[in-house]
Amino acid sequence: MGTVIDRARAASRADVCSLYITDRDGSGLTLAATNGLDQEAVGVARLEMGQGITGLAARTKITIVSPDVHDDERFAWIRGVDQARFTSMCSVPLMWGELVVGVLNVQTVEARDFRAADIGFLEALAGLLAGMVEKSRLHAEAEAQLEQLRAIDEARAHLVAVVTHALRTPLAVVRAYVELLGAAARRIEPH
Repeated sequence: MGTVIDRARAASRADVCSLYITDRDGSGLTLAATNGLDQEAVGVARLEMGQGITGLAARTKITIVSPDVHDDERFAWIRGVDQARFTSMCSVPLMWGELVVGVLNVQTVEARDFRAADIGFLEALAGLLAGMVEKSRLHAEAEAQLEQLRAIDEARAHLVAVVTHALRTPLAVVRAYVELLGAAARRIEPH
């Protein structure tokens, strides 16, 4: 994902590019990848759905451009992540059908008016990223389910082994008594 973000930043002539992923419950967005922002914020920085320009782009499913985030009431500063040196921002929702799976943000130091061609490029890139993100997420969920099934199968096999071992001795005693009773019955049978 880092390579895609790096190339997106270069291709869009931006100073930073970040990818926020929508939480599975749809309540917010978490920073998943970035170049130009603090890497320690990846997986930690989070916005509620509708919070800030990023959250608003996710909630409305519409690309949002801010020529100057310093003067934009919609912008939500994330302490330790956002930097005052960045001025312009374009936030593009990652759409997978009707589902918003994340938001692609690009920011510039110099004020920039994102043209229709710039926005079109970012929206096309966001469409590709949406497919990658959703397929990756589905793959991870399938792997987790497979691991759960393996754990259940291992627990079942362990239970069968324990029960088999635990029953072996009592069954041997029962079998011995049945054989003794059978032998005794044969001895006392009238001929």
